Amino acid sequence: MKSAVPHLMTRAARNLTEAEDLLRLGHREAAISRAYYAMFTATRALLAAEGLTFSSHAAVVAGFGRMFAKPERLDRKFHR
Repeated sequence: MKSAVPHLMTRAARNLTEAEDLLRLGHREAAISRAYYAMFTATRALLAAEGLTFSSHAAVVAGFGRMFAKPERLDRKFHR
């Protein structure tokens, strides 16, 4: 699982760059979507670093809540 972390972080960085490019072009909704997926993919990397992978979007969100938000390893505001 931990071997997936660099790949996922590369994807997250690429998504963020795409979001910035889209925003510069005036495509706000598309930029928001890319920014969301940058954060989502970074979250998957964070969970992978803990040895966890999930097969659904909802499971990733729940896993983040269970592993990081609820025990306050990260600020709970990031779980919203």
